[in-house]
Amino acid sequence: ARVGRKWSRAKTDTGRLQQRIENRTGTIARLFDAVCQVLLELGYLRPVDRGHPERELRVTGAGKVLARIYAERDLLIAECLRTGVFEDLSAAELAGALSACVYEPRLSAQSIGLPVAPASRLGQCLRAQLGVSHRIHDLESLARIEASSGAEPALAGAVQAWCDGAQLADILDATELTAGDFVRWCKQLLDLVRQLRSLALDGQLETIAVTDLVRLEAGLNRGVVAWSNV
Repeated sequence: ARVGRKWSRAKTDTGRLQQRIENRTGTIARLFDAVCQVLLELGYLRPVDRGHPERELRVTGAGKVLARIYAERDLLIAECLRTGVFEDLSAAELAGALSACVYEPRLSAQSIGLPVAPASRLGQCLRAQLGVSHRIHDLESLARIEASSGAEPALAGAVQAWCDGAQLADILDATELTAGDFVRWCKQLLDLVRQLRSLALDGQLETIAVTDLVRLEAGLNRGVVAWSNV
């Protein structure tokens, strides 16, 4: 009888574990399908057979660019690149625009100081980035998946000023940032710029010139930002 009870409990526990595994596997599969649907809608994947889009999928040229971007907001960055949001910006303006794809404030804020003029090229770009974020969020909502992080423009003015040659002390006086925080975000931004430069050198970026990215990197990686590498 004792052996029978042990066997019964073991069988029940095994059944529960199998059910948990099946539930988790099913959740992962549903999430994967939902993400693929968003990428299909945006053109990063396409069906091999258009008559049966639920079958085999193929990565597009835009999808290959997305695959080479390693950042929290990789889809936002790729979509801004694909739609030409970053076109016709100076190196400093581009730095400010890209910071909106990197910066994550502790609390949501419109500005932390050094605000960007709405009518400026950077201001227009930041609004376009917010529009791209909303488009992605709408598709994620339709697919019933958690919304990804959107564009966060609060740091853009400070980064633009830094790349235009402003002194760190002046930037810190005009913002709520500490020197450590500012350097940390510049480092993360530099990592993204170097990824984009690699893409541009391989001929995979049509909307940003290599020379602009080289100037942007030089403008970012100076002073205390460069010294912190030592």
